[in-house]
Amino acid sequence: MTLEPFDKKEAYERILGFLNAKKDKTAIRSEILNELAAFPYIDWIGFYDLAENGATLVLGEYIGSLACERIPLAKGVCGKCAREGTSQLVPDVTALAYHIACSSSTQSEAVVPVKRGDEIIAVLDLDSDALSAFAEEDIMYLERIASYL
Repeated sequence: MTLEPFDKKEAYERILGFLNAKKDKTAIRSEILNELAAFPYIDWIGFYDLAENGATLVLGEYIGSLACERIPLAKGVCGKCAREGTSQLVPDVTALAYHIACSSSTQSEAVVPVKRGDEIIAVLDLDSDALSAFAEEDIMYLERIASYL
């Protein structure tokens, strides 16, 4: 069996194409996760929602192995993303003293904020078991995807 080459841009554009249809939050998040899970370099992907207390992220929909259920905003790459409201591109998570190792196999990470206006409501977190798996192109597309949510 021969695998077709993976076209990252085409895959992201396919996701952006179906985001125009009106769907409920859970359905659209699930569809996004399902599409992103097919990317060969993504080993875990999910949403963390900002808890009502504003100090904790709570695990939402995800695809992958067991995950951290709660992440304080003061800790981890996801916490930093939510705290600062900026996307995080981490080529080597072991180089960060503040990284939370929910999985010992994770080597790189990309996290983008999900906003309602200027308010952070969640983060979209992607992990890879490969170093430097994510690029600025991923962040650009993921930010566009997050803007629909």
